[in-house]
Amino acid sequence: MKVLVVLACCLAAAVAGRHPPGRHPLAAYADQGVVPDVIDVAPPAILKVVFGTRPQQVSASLGGELTPTQVQSQPAFSWPNHFGPGPHGPHGPHGHHRPHRKDSLHTLILVDTDANGRTNNTFTREYVHMLLGNIPGEDVSRGEVVFNYVGPAPPQGAGLHRYVVLAYKQPGYNNYTSTPPASRQYFSSRRFAASWDLGAPVAANFFQVQNANN
Repeated sequence: MKVLVVLACCLAAAVAGRHPPGRHPLAAYADQGVVPDVIDVAPPAILKVVFGTRPQQVSASLGGELTPTQVQSQPAFSWPNHFGPGPHGPHGPHGHHRPHRKDSLHTLILVDTDANGRTNNTFTREYVHMLLGNIPGEDVSRGEVVFNYVGPAPPQGAGLHRYVVLAYKQPGYNNYTSTPPASRQYFSSRRFAASWDLGAPVAANFFQVQNANN
């Protein structure tokens, strides 16, 4: 019995350390400055980002630190894919839950928001590590590549860099190849989303990485 009590106390302490009492997990976006540096409001859905394969598999966890080695290969992505709220709200005109919609298109962006320094307050502070468009549902393998995945490699002495992953639901097909971003550098997720009428992201996540020699 004593062993069970000790285990229960340890588990409660671990949970409390991960998410302080009364503090919503999504508060991590504001705590780490992702809101407002990259997005205006934390999305309601968590975008799952899983690196590697078992037993070495690791996941993004709203700001948890990962190593450069763990994130060198492209991760697997997934997020809830629902209808938009529509004119009658999220449950439709008769109060019924709106079903999943597999033919909706999404844009997926992964950026280093500290590529030009965490204290750099310009809107073009980001570096694009991945940009895919016209993803049917959440089938990332069928998305159109604007920028393929490049693993994080923050410079020595730069401290922790925040890597933010955003999924946007598109209003329709977007021909990103017609006017692609000029380069991976000096990017702004907010401006890119506005220029393509993407609205706010439907799901997001982020993780942090620092140089292994720091």
